[in-house]
Amino acid sequence: MIVDRCCTITLLIILAFRYPQYKAYFISMALLDFVSHWYQMYSSILEGADTHRAGLAQENWVIRFYYKFPGALLMCCVGAEAFSLLVYWASFQPYLLEELYFKIPLYAAIVIFHFKQVFHNQKIINTLQFISVLQLLSSTNRILNYDIELIELRNRKANK
Repeated sequence: MIVDRCCTITLLIILAFRYPQYKAYFISMALLDFVSHWYQMYSSILEGADTHRAGLAQENWVIRFYYKFPGALLMCCVGAEAFSLLVYWASFQPYLLEELYFKIPLYAAIVIFHFKQVFHNQKIINTLQFISVLQLLSSTNRILNYDIELIELRNRKANK
């Protein structure tokens, strides 16, 4: 999971520099990805869970579906990575178009297909970002509940 987070964040930071006009978008995606996963892991550790997926019973139904249905998890992860890679590839298109557009007639069809794929994968990455927000909210709630229980326990001990 750590390698996956680092690779995704690195690619998003590269995209932020390839597309300066969207720097805030890519950096916020990277921060949301990192923070939501870190909070999920931290809340799982506080609860004594073996994995970050252990507390699914109390999670939002979207998160439960995401983790329990392997196809949903796979589609979102592969779609998000494909989106990032396709957008990275697209950053070189102006140069490729100048050199190859008139030389290779099939190239125009490939470029159109590519941009359709970016559009479809954008929907998937938006879904993944929505799930990350839900995961962050849920984890924050679990951490707050843990802290409240800890404070109440300390208050009970102090009042005895």
